This record gives sequence, C-alpha cells and structure tokens, in this order.
Amino acid sequence: MKATAKTLAVLLVLMSALQARTASAQPGPPPNPNPPPQGNPAPQSAPPPAPPMMGGRPKNLKEIDGLLVQLSSMTADMRRFISRGPAGTPDTITPITTRKDFRDEQLKGCLDTVKGVEDLKGKDLPDGTQVELGGYYLCRAFTEKKPDFCDGLGQLHFRAGSPPLPNVCHMRYDGLMSAQTDISRSANSMATCEAEAARFDPPGQLPAPNIKPYCEAVLGSDDPKAICAKIAPLMHPPLGTQEIAECERKISREKGKSGGCGKDADKEDLVICKGVTAYRKARGAGGAAACGGDEVCRLLMGGGSSNCAANFKKFQGVFCSAEADLKDKEMGPVVEARAKQIAAERKANPATSGQGLYVKTFLQKKAEIDAVLTVTSSSLESYQPKNTQEFKARKDRFAARRTAIQNLLKEFKAPGGKKKQQESDDDSK
Repeated sequence: MKATAKTLAVLLVLMSALQARTASAQPGPPPNPNPPPQGNPAPQSAPPPAPPMMGGRPKNLKEIDGLLVQLSSMTADMRRFISRGPAGTPDTITPITTRKDFRDEQLKGCLDTVKGVEDLKGKDLPDGTQVELGGYYLCRAFTEKKPDFCDGLGQLHFRAGSPPLPNVCHMRYDGLMSAQTDISRSANSMATCEAEAARFDPPGQLPAPNIKPYCEAVLGSDDPKAICAKIAPLMHPPLGTQEIAECERKISREKGKSGGCGKDADKEDLVICKGVTAYRKARGAGGAAACGGDEVCRLLMGGGSSNCAANFKKFQGVFCSAEADLKDKEMGPVVEARAKQIAAERKANPATSGQGLYVKTFLQKKAEIDAVLTVTSSSLESYQPKNTQEFKARKDRFAARRTAIQNLLKEFKAPGGKKKQQESDDDSK
C-alpha cells in the first residue's frame, strides 16, 4: 500500500523537523512507544503523515494536554473501527469523528468520572454551578445532621464568580432546622432555636440574656408582625423600621407563610423559602406526597439522601456540559479540520475492496497514533517543568494512554490472517 506523493512529502518534512529539534537534547530519536502487533501486516511504504493539528514541539503543559486529548479521541476512533471489522461500507469501516461526536465523547467521559464531590478536588469549576453545589452540601449536612459538612464548600475553586460560602451554608442549615422543629412543634424546638440564636452574625447582635425571651417570642406565635414587635427591643442595637420589615420577612419565611418569599433576591434562598412553605402545607395535608416535586419540602419531611443525589445530578449536568463546551472550544476546530481532511481523502481515493480498505485504514490510523505518541513522548522527555506535580500527572496520563493503545492494537486481526492466540489454544485442547 503506497502513500501518495503529497502525504510522503509532508511526512518527510515532519520527521526532519522532529529529528532536528531532538538532536541537541537526545543522542538519538526516541524509540517507537507503540511497536506493531505480532502477526499484523506491515506497511509496504512510508506511513501517512501525522494529522495537521500536531504542529511543532509543545512548549507548555496546555499544549501537552492538547496532545493527550487528541490521543484520547484517536483511541476512541480506533476502538470503534476495530469493533466494526472489515464488513460494511467505507463509511462504516472508517467512521469520521465529527466535532459533535468529539463533544459528546467529552460529555460522556465527564459524566462517567464525576460521581461525587470527592471527584471535584483540584478542578476549576465553571461559574453558574454554585446554586446546585450549595444545595447539595446543605442537603447532605441536613440529612446527616452534620453541619460541618458545609465546610467542604471552602475547598472548591471556581473559574469565575463567587464560590458558595460555608458560613452561608451553616446559616441555611440553622434556618431549616428551626423551621422544621417550629412547624412540626418538635419537643426540642426551644433548644434548636437557642442554638441558632447563639450563632447570630455579627456576634453580640443578640445578647446572651435575651436569647431565651427571643425564642419564646418566635415559638409562641405564628404572626410575623407580633413576633418582630416583641424581639425588636431584645436586639443590640434595637431594630429600626427597616430592620423590623426585614425581620417580618425572615419570620414569614421560617414559618412557611405564603407571600414570605416575594422579597428574596437570592435564588437559593428563594428555593428554600418555597420549600418551607410547601412543607407547612404538606404537614397539614398529611404526608410527603403533598410536596409534589419540591425537594426542600421532601427533605424536611425526611426524604433522605435521594434528594441530595438528585441535587448533585443537576450540578453534574451543568458542570459536565460546561466542561464539554470548554474542550470543544479548545480542540473542536482541530477535530473538524481533521474530519474534513479524511472526507476529502476518501473522496479522492474511493475504496475498491472492503477488506483492503480495512487493512489500509488500520495502518493509516496506527501511523497517525504512532506519530502523536512519538511527539508526546519526546516532548515530555525534553520538557522542563515548573510544577513537578502537574508534570508528573501528565506523564502518568500519557503512560496510561500508551498502554491502552498498545492493548487495543493487539485486538486487530487482518482478514484471512492467523487466528488469535486464544482461539489456537482452544483448538489444541
């Protein structure tokens, strides 16, 4: 199988450039990290050139990341190719990875790997996911009655925007506990109220001697105006007209009074307020079924961890979609250009034999993968890292990619070739 004059010329230019750049740093070119599998037909002429996205030697970790992403995409393409076998039309034998295919693969890969908050360590989270994450941490803290779970929010890092603050999660946790014990007339409602009041921010806003009278006022009535009139002089300094109006809205929210949510500007506070309102109605209607789809209401009714899982799933969808968009922005144009190149080559060289095309296409794909493996390996060997931990992570990822590719190539079986070793062993028994 002979390569065209054009592809051979491009290959010679690429290999010459690679040798020139590595001659001063290494005694010779690095060994091929992906030797051809035993029993496979060897190409009779020079392999096709590496895909156009390779460019020169990567100069930083971002460019090395681009090569690793490229290897991942090429491996997925080869896996589909080998699984289909030689039967079929040229379009099914050599499927083109479109830009949409590439984005879909990145989305699926993210959904498969991000299963819990422990998988978010070290990641730059996209802006717009704070509400879902804040809700998840609050849900876990409330369900497990572990307010310290909120502190995990402080370990997250966002690319832009403000992260959910642990103290806000703690404040909402206290609010939910107070609402639940108050509305349900729990025996420990006074203790819950006093514990929340003792953590008022700023400290000293409610003097310690006034905590019990404050809770007696809050728990002794369902009328926000009457309650705030009693607690206004207990605060330090005493509440003024604007503070009393805000007090009435806060008490309305915690009591689950209809209309108490209208003044909330914060999206998550609004969700919580509506959930508390639904909880009050659900208790009167006789059960969690009256909550409908309101997750906060079901949580207050004792819904458990299933509510938290649904909350994390919402975050997962937003996060992984943003991650796929980012990868598409970085590598999508390259994938799109490669798809057009393959389509043009296929049109210029129509297949005359399905089996012949299968072998030829395998050798082309393998040569392209070998070229990217060689450039990536050389780059990692000559790269001078500033951050050794991040550099080691790239080397580990490359080693895993290379092993996966070598194992995958062993699965290829040329039409009419020898049987796999396992089949031969079975026949000898």
